[in-house]
This record gives sequence, C-alpha cells and structure tokens, in this order.
Amino acid sequence: MIENEYMISIGVITHTPYLNNYKTLMDELVEQTKNCRDVEVVALVQTPLEFEKKYEGENISEFVTSNTMTPSEARNFIISHTKGEWIAYIDGDCEIGERYVEALKDSVCTVSEDEAAIQGSVLASSVSRFGRYEYIYDVISLLEIESDNAKGFFKTKLHEENQQLKHYYAKEEVGEVRKLQGFNFAISRKTIQEIGGFNEEIETAEDRDYSLRIIDSGKKIKFSPLMEVYHGYNMTLKRILVRKKWHAIGCAELRKRNDEIYDSDILHRVKYALIMFWNCKKIDFLIYRISADIVFWHYVKKLMKRTECAA
Repeated sequence: MIENEYMISIGVITHTPYLNNYKTLMDELVEQTKNCRDVEVVALVQTPLEFEKKYEGENISEFVTSNTMTPSEARNFIISHTKGEWIAYIDGDCEIGERYVEALKDSVCTVSEDEAAIQGSVLASSVSRFGRYEYIYDVISLLEIESDNAKGFFKTKLHEENQQLKHYYAKEEVGEVRKLQGFNFAISRKTIQEIGGFNEEIETAEDRDYSLRIIDSGKKIKFSPLMEVYHGYNMTLKRILVRKKWHAIGCAELRKRNDEIYDSDILHRVKYALIMFWNCKKIDFLIYRISADIVFWHYVKKLMKRTECAA
C-alpha cells in the first residue's frame, strides 16, 4: 500500500441498523468529492445481510464484512485501508453539511504544527422531546461550556437547536477543544505514527481515550465549526438510557486509566442541572437529566466494582 497517496481519506463506518441511511450519506460524499483528486472515500459496512457494493471507483472503496467490530477495531481497519495524510471519520447514521468536504480540506491546510487532530461541529439531523437535551449535552461536554454560557440553549423551541448552536459556534469563535466526538473528527497519519492507533482493549469511548493521548503528547485538537456533520437525536428516553449504559462502559474503562475523565463531582453536576432547569423551567429536561445521570453513574459504579472484584 502506498501511504499518503491522498491528502485526505474519509472513512465511513456503518452497520446493519444504519444501512437505511447509508445511501444518503454516500451520495452526499460522492457529490462533494467528485472533483477532488486528493480525497478518497473508504466505507466499512458491517452486516450479516446480503449487501451489494454500489460505490466502487478510482477514489472510493467499499469493504463489507459479516463480523461486527468494536469501534476501535473499525477505526483501525480504516487506518490500514486508506492512503491519506489525514483520516476523517463519519458514522453511518449521519449526514454531512453542504460544505463539509470543503471545510475539511480548508482545516487540514491550515493546521499548525502542534495540532494533531480536527474536531468538526456537532449538529442534529433530527431531534425528539428528550433527544434534544441529549444533543445539547453532547455539545456542552465536547466544548466544556460553563453553565452561564449554556443556560440559554435549553430555552430554544423544539427543532431550533441547530440555529442556536451554530450561532454559539460563530459568536464564541471556538478554536480548540480537548475532546473528540466520534462521528465527526479527523486525525493526521503522522499522529497515528507517533502515538499509535486506537486502543482495541477498550470496548467504547475510544474517541475520548484517543483525545487524552493527544493532549498527553503535548499536541492540540483544532475545532472547525464549518466541518458540519448531522447526527440523529430523534431518541426516546428509553433509547437515551441505553446509550448511557453504553457510555458507562467506556467511562469505567477510562477511569481505570485516568480519574480526571468523566468527572463524577455530583454536587457540581447537580448545580449545573439546576441552573439549566431554572432557566428553561421544562419538566422534560428535569426528567431527562435525572434519569440519564442515575443510569449512567449506576452502571459506571457497577462496572468499576466488578473490575475491582476481578482484580
């Protein structure tokens, strides 16, 4: 394999539940890269179902497997099957903004020597009664937004969240973050050569683990708000709580390695939530926040205790 044949490799990772969105995402990428000779698209489709490849070409490849990989395994697969100086990741249940590829290329061309990765903006392709709060909290977590700056987010009407957060991105001129959000980021191959690929010993939270390794190496993560990817947040409360259980697995793994990640300062979290509630006065928000925190931390402590007993 000839490394660095392209400036950028865009890796799409999907599996059976997301196949209904696959064509939409791939068509968007094909359209935006059709005149880009320095960008390739590589898709990894994980499904036991019969699947017909439709996007093979000079700068586009599809790999299909009946096996289900962990997120780290899938990301490392993309690394080993791409030829770009930079590797961008998009989850299969997402859609890209109209200028995604253009913004990605601009971001790569303007990185500084100490910037090892690029994080794009988090936006929603759809929201629900409770999913909107999960969306907003994902952004708050990524950008580490203080309560005074975030309290206005929860006053927005349903389906107006994107407009509010785009305004925040532009107004605050966020230039740097300390975390990676898995469905929309890029890393340089040089970084991979220096600190390695994704840790296949952890089941999830591989994006958070990788961002910690970047920061620990003395490098930075650039934030590119115009690198827009839209993720679905049309979730029921039950679906959100299942997601929290999944996140708890990664949290427990990371807490074994670094106690600073996923800060469990209960008083701080309660105070933050109360400030948000006082400003929005929405019972739905209170139900979401209490339920999410109880489930998340219950499973974190349960998994941590299980690990201690095994040791």
